[in-house]
Amino acid sequence: MAYLESIRPSGQQNPQVRQDSIEAIERTLTQLKQELRGTYLLGDQLGAWDLDLGAALGYCDLRLGKEVVDRHLLLRNYFTNLSRRDSFKKTVPPS
Repeated sequence: MAYLESIRPSGQQNPQVRQDSIEAIERTLTQLKQELRGTYLLGDQLGAWDLDLGAALGYCDLRLGKEVVDRHLLLRNYFTNLSRRDSFKKTVPPS
């Protein structure tokens, strides 16, 4: 919602919708930090949850700016580690 609101024509944007969406994302990222159990979400082995979270963090970077995830250093480091994997490198959107 935050991204979609930001691409609407300026006269039609509702700043409250964007703010509410960003706050929901922040709450989610705060909770996810608490779920990390090691290198990956459930410990030391990559799982499907990690692929989902990696894609979501990449989407945040792409659509909302890196500062959103940067406010959560543990998740930034987690995403940096995931991004080093060949499978993630192959799916980076063109810049």
